[in-house]
Amino acid sequence: MFTQAIVAVLLIMRTFSLYNRNKWILTLMLVTTCVGGVISIWSVVTNTGLDDVEQSSLRFPGCNLSLSEDQARHLAGAWSSMLGLDTLIFVLTVVKVIQARDPMKGGTLRLMLRDGAIYYGIIVITVITNIVTFLVGVPTTQGLCTVLTNVASSMLVSRLMLNLRDPDRQVLPIAG
Repeated sequence: MFTQAIVAVLLIMRTFSLYNRNKWILTLMLVTTCVGGVISIWSVVTNTGLDDVEQSSLRFPGCNLSLSEDQARHLAGAWSSMLGLDTLIFVLTVVKVIQARDPMKGGTLRLMLRDGAIYYGIIVITVITNIVTFLVGVPTTQGLCTVLTNVASSMLVSRLMLNLRDPDRQVLPIAG
């Protein structure tokens, strides 16, 4: 949850600046984030352990990372709420680009749309894969893609933040 919270903060800052610090947009994103956070915290806090029948059927050496069906459903809900924020931010980015007069001629808006589409496409694939492993996987494979999803989101948000510089712009030499 900590990794996803950092990613959410960076995405909110990026979109807030894209909308010229519009307080309504910030409020919408913060409310969405809070709802997702409450769902995520609820899903983790209300998890119950494996029952005795499930526990006795799992006799593998090492750490037992198995989940009950209830735990898996709760965690799938938490990941779904995180996907909701990513979807909102992508939609807000697309709306802003559509509102621009000629965004495809170049500039920061084109760059933000391209990078946002790449981020969103990869995140949708990884999060949906993660949700599917929670919902249809056997107890030992549920949540198998959680680490992949966390790594992908942190890598991609880094790309979003570091790639805001347009490579076609010329840097002015320092006078001296």
